[in-house]
Amino acid sequence: PLRGLYVLLTALTTLARLPIWTLLYALPATRPVRTWTLSQTLRVRLLRALLECYAALDLRTPLSLDAGAEGERWERVPGVGEGWLRGVLRDERVRPEAVGGTWFPAPVKNDDDDDVGAVVLHVHGGAFTIGTGRDAAASSAATALLTHLNPPPSSSSSNPSTYSPRITHVLTLQYRLASRPTHAPFPAALQDTLSAYVHLTQTHAIPAARIVLSGDSAGATLVLGLLRYLAEYGAELDLAPPGAALLWSPWVDVAAGEGALDRGALAGAGGGTDYCGEGFVAWGRGAWLRGLEGTGAQDERLPYASPAGYAFKSPSPLFVQVGAVEALRPSVVRWVGQMREQGTPTIPLSVTPNVPHDILMAGMGLAFKAELADMVAVAGEWLRG
Repeated sequence: PLRGLYVLLTALTTLARLPIWTLLYALPATRPVRTWTLSQTLRVRLLRALLECYAALDLRTPLSLDAGAEGERWERVPGVGEGWLRGVLRDERVRPEAVGGTWFPAPVKNDDDDDVGAVVLHVHGGAFTIGTGRDAAASSAATALLTHLNPPPSSSSSNPSTYSPRITHVLTLQYRLASRPTHAPFPAALQDTLSAYVHLTQTHAIPAARIVLSGDSAGATLVLGLLRYLAEYGAELDLAPPGAALLWSPWVDVAAGEGALDRGALAGAGGGTDYCGEGFVAWGRGAWLRGLEGTGAQDERLPYASPAGYAFKSPSPLFVQVGAVEALRPSVVRWVGQMREQGTPTIPLSVTPNVPHDILMAGMGLAFKAELADMVAVAGEWLRG
């Protein structure tokens, strides 16, 4: 009853503020970013309020392995066997389990099919606590990747990439969440990311060089964890790294929690430029790093769970994107500098003008459609370069 009352009061309070916000942001000069429309400004404020409510209530995201509305596009992904586990992924308290994912636009049926080009394995964001790999949560990101990573139809470019001339399929992974009801802390979601990668390379026999890893926000953290794992154990496991990896607004300093946020982006003029608030970040940090409690292997696991400060040489080319006005931008910029100094010097950092955190996931809902398309197109040009 108390949870329901809190939700009701939060909803009523937010609705009461909406007319005030509308008047406050009526003029471009009063908006957090002058180039934002009134719709964009209001949507950012509303999303921030919604996520803070989720965090305050520790709301659960139920996950199912049933096909559901996705039908034949849904695929069950078995958890990897013990033989694939090394180091930090071998955890007595957290074991691999079956997960799933949704194929866009259709499942890969046969790797010999001429219609199969490069495959994107996308890992969603959501502070390790919310989100799914299904249409409702993942379709806008998958559509953007399929549409804008490839050259436009009018393009005459024939420059091949190291993995494939075209992206033809996207698999959006539904990993175990660190929040209720699964309560799956580190390294559960990283085990699931490995399971999906092994499934593509072994079951579907897709060459690793034709796989592109993609992750937004917390999903990018998981992609980095998998790349670190492949750098350390790939040769021993005879598991080759992917052709490339795309990191969208990566959450690299998870351990710092809200301390990694730029306060100016949250409390600046006009109410701040980002929706990713302190309560939501603290919730995700606490849920994810709960698996690192205790002593012993903690230091060994932290680079996988929170990569800031633990630079490594990536076994695959990396592309990093960050929003110009998002709260995590300073930590991303610092981390890219660390990576460049420690053996991955050619990482491009694409700063998308005037956008908040993770518009790959939230761009359509926040009315940043054009910015989303341009952002992904930049990554596509890099892939083809």
